[in-house]
Amino acid sequence: MKKIVYILLLVVIGFISFGCDNGGKENYTKSNIIISKYYSTSDLDNTAIELYNLSQKDIDLSEWMIEIYSNGESIVSYQIELSGTIKAQDYFVIARSMVTDEILKEKADLENNDLLFNGDDVIVLKQGDKTQDIIGDIGGTVEFGKFVTLIRKPAYMKARSKYQPYDFIMYLEGMFQYLKNEDFPVKTDEELNKGPILLDEYRELPFVSESDSNLGGGGVIEVNLLSVADGDTATFETKDDSRPFLDSAGQYTKQVKLRFTLIDTKENSPGGVGVEEWGQPASVFMKHLLNQAKSRGAKIEIQSVLNGGLRDTYLRYLGYVWIDGYLANFMVVRAGLSDVRSQDLTTEARAFHYLNVPYVGYCENAYVRAKNNGWGIHGEKDLMWDYANSKPIPNALPQLPDPRE
Repeated sequence: MKKIVYILLLVVIGFISFGCDNGGKENYTKSNIIISKYYSTSDLDNTAIELYNLSQKDIDLSEWMIEIYSNGESIVSYQIELSGTIKAQDYFVIARSMVTDEILKEKADLENNDLLFNGDDVIVLKQGDKTQDIIGDIGGTVEFGKFVTLIRKPAYMKARSKYQPYDFIMYLEGMFQYLKNEDFPVKTDEELNKGPILLDEYRELPFVSESDSNLGGGGVIEVNLLSVADGDTATFETKDDSRPFLDSAGQYTKQVKLRFTLIDTKENSPGGVGVEEWGQPASVFMKHLLNQAKSRGAKIEIQSVLNGGLRDTYLRYLGYVWIDGYLANFMVVRAGLSDVRSQDLTTEARAFHYLNVPYVGYCENAYVRAKNNGWGIHGEKDLMWDYANSKPIPNALPQLPDPRE
């Protein structure tokens, strides 16, 4: 889809993200019981699954079970027979017998020591021999839910025989206060598609770790934009006279070349490593985004990754870029122009959040949204670059794969 430049700029700077959200309507089952929440915890003692009864009648659980497929296995590792009754339009919580969290212990309706999973293990809800709902892909090894809380969106309260990540919101680990209620703060696609907002508490942290000068402290520095190299690299300088950065010669400087963490746009270097499909649109997108922010006097800030490497092998600094408190890294993913590199994050960095949804949770949701719609790198044709002749297409208009108002 082509958009004129002015529409592109108004849309991007407006931070309003509507459009068609395709969560995938296939593979629905007729089950009245669904998996409503999933808790993966680092200590394993407090893993939990919450079920919800959609119907107007109480349901006997004696014919129901939970199956767990561990570490990419295609055969069942653990099978938990359920018992008791799940009341009409009510919750039922399954926890480990070794549960230590007081809230979880109080809310649990059934305890079983075989409730073992850690993020890449598939959870299947079955009635007899029929799969009624599922989290994860059997045989897959992707860590889709490591040390996080997954909460099904209120608008997607319907069971599936095939896992659809877009049905769930990724919250921080151990959000047991949300068990058996809908009091969680982020519920809708619209809220998720706006992305996170930078919290003032992170501005109080040091940019460089105080215990290791090679690691990020998670703090924030206000900067001026100098230039944009491509879709995930730009150069900034501090707004004051401080010199917090090291250049390639090891000298302290005001300037910093920053590689955006969490994202990885396609290459756009005609004289270097080459041009990949969607590298040119990603580059144009970021240049418009940051240059327009600069021209209107927006507040631009960069944030390091807590306990993550401060610089990469090319000596570029690593971090997030915020424009008036909104995350530019996220906007690139939302537009269908980048993958999400969650493996780059430290455990501590995964706890950085807005409304208890981690940055990576917003990005993962945006990634699946773009993929479901086939935007950008997920299926559309790049109309800005002539790959046969390795040159830009004359008079090509910038593309914005993510339709918004």
